[in-house]
Amino acid sequence: INDDTVRVNSFHPEKISLANHKKWFSSVITDKNHRYYIALDMFDRPIGQARFKIRGRDAVISILLDNNHRGINLGSELIRCATKRFFDDTQIEKVHAYIKTTNNSSLKAFIRAGYIPKRTLKIEDQMAHHVMVSRCV
Repeated sequence: INDDTVRVNSFHPEKISLANHKKWFSSVITDKNHRYYIALDMFDRPIGQARFKIRGRDAVISILLDNNHRGINLGSELIRCATKRFFDDTQIEKVHAYIKTTNNSSLKAFIRAGYIPKRTLKIEDQMAHHVMVSRCV
């Protein structure tokens, strides 16, 4: 979570203490409005995660990919697989992602994963791309 690239691309770029992260994580891991999926490599080692925050009939996805696994299109595969699994596991209709306009690699990964660009908006005083995917009927 404190990887330099992760912090730069976050809407809250400040470093996170272990104590604060543990407190936050324990509050959301049991929250029925959050779903976590962990991506594993072929040796069952974690290489990334996708988190979905449910808001009514929609959800917002955020992802993290281990530094050693970036730049080889695994991000789009993580997004695609996690989103499919999330739709299989829930009745949610749409998943949204908000990506800082300076984070071109994430925007490309979401588009490769099937997300559709919708608009640009301001989040936390920073410009962001809004992309979305709908459940397939």
